[in-house]
Amino acid sequence: MRDDMDIESGRRGQNWLNNTANSIMFLSRLPVPGAPPHPANMATVMGAFPLAGLVIGLFGGLACALALGLGLPPTVSAVAAIAVMALITGGLHEDGLADVADGFGGGQTKARKLDIMKDSRIGTYGVLALIFAVGLKITTLSAILQKDVGVLALLALFAATAAWSRSLCVTLMATTPNARGDGIAASVGQPGPEENRTALSIGAIAVALLIWPAFGLWATLAVFASSVAAFWLVRALSLRHIGGHTGDVAGTVQITAETAMLMALAAAL
Repeated sequence: MRDDMDIESGRRGQNWLNNTANSIMFLSRLPVPGAPPHPANMATVMGAFPLAGLVIGLFGGLACALALGLGLPPTVSAVAAIAVMALITGGLHEDGLADVADGFGGGQTKARKLDIMKDSRIGTYGVLALIFAVGLKITTLSAILQKDVGVLALLALFAATAAWSRSLCVTLMATTPNARGDGIAASVGQPGPEENRTALSIGAIAVALLIWPAFGLWATLAVFASSVAAFWLVRALSLRHIGGHTGDVAGTVQITAETAMLMALAAAL
């Protein structure tokens, strides 16, 4: 009986390692030696998305801490962190934000909006959305860094916001119909209730264990509230404009939620 329990525990542990490895490869360009091939249905591994976000966020935090350690000003350190995370993800989420801004802003019908979002070219709305999003991240991060929060708190901040914002991507895909029959979101499938609960649980635990000790209860509540508000805003706009979600909308959720969290934290400190 004990051996059977150990075997089952080992299988679950291996499944978690595989799911995390697949999530890291899907959401970033980080190499994962010995990683298993992507499953036929990527939705089954989405419970591990926040763990991949945790890794991505730690890289951003380390870049920021290194820049500060070299004596660079907070603004430059914030730019370094944002640039590193964008390089790691290949601008995956930023590309989604730009496509959504172009589609929602420039299209008159659902079909036209989806066509614009599928176009690889970037338009005025997309450029402006990226400028505003990156600008807000830089300024809010700079404000937080000027508080001299310490290296551990800095790492906690990047890890928690990256993890929780990717949990919300899973929730979007689990609770919103797909707006088109093709594209990334359609190819990976729709996560079920179990994957959604798992992702939300991991992301929420990351915020509670990392943000609360480093910045306090009120800052933690502000982070949660702002990110949920950003999620519902993007989801409502997506349902209104295209009747559901796409991979681009999921990327927009990640960017807007993460930006909102940084803004809330800067205001709470």
